[in-house]
Amino acid sequence: MKMTENPAVGKNFFIGTFNNFQISPKLQLSPSIRYSQLRNKIDQSLYFSGFIARANLNYQFNPNLSFRIIGEFNDFDKNFFIQPLLKWNPNPFTIFYIGGTNGYSRVDEKNRYGIENSQLYLNFNICLICRYQSLLSAFSIREATSIRAPWGMVSVTVRIRMRFPFNSK
Repeated sequence: MKMTENPAVGKNFFIGTFNNFQISPKLQLSPSIRYSQLRNKIDQSLYFSGFIARANLNYQFNPNLSFRIIGEFNDFDKNFFIQPLLKWNPNPFTIFYIGGTNGYSRVDEKNRYGIENSQLYLNFNICLICRYQSLLSAFSIREATSIRAPWGMVSVTVRIRMRFPFNSK
C-alpha cells in the first residue's frame, strides 16, 4: 500500500462474486471473491490493489447437529485463516458450540506460511424453564412483572476461550 503525506482524491474499482451452492440436501458451499483497487484520479498512481477469497462449507448431519468450516485468504495482508465450528442444538432452549481459529501469515519471501495465532472456544447456552412458582422461589428466582404465565425462564451461558500464542517469525 502506498502512503502519501498529501491526501488526494482517488478512483475506486470493485468487483466481486458471492455464490451459494447446495451440493446435496446436507452440504452447502459458499465461495466468494472480492477484488478492489484505488488509483489517484490525476496521475493514475496505484494506492492499493488486492483481493479477499473466502469459502464457507456447511454440513448438516441432522436437524440438531451441524459442522461449518470457513477458509479465507487476504491478499492485502498476505495471510489466511481457517475456522472450524461444530454446533449442537438439541432443543430450542439449548445450544453448544465448539470451534477454533488458526491464523497463518507469511514467514519469509519464499511463500511459506506459519501459524500466527490460534484459538479454541466452547460456548454452552441453556435456558431452564421453571413451570411452577414453587420452583422459582426455591431457587431464589424472582418472577419478572412482564411474564404473565405461571412459568419463568432462566438463561445460563458458559463461555470458555483459550488463546495459544505463537511466534513463528
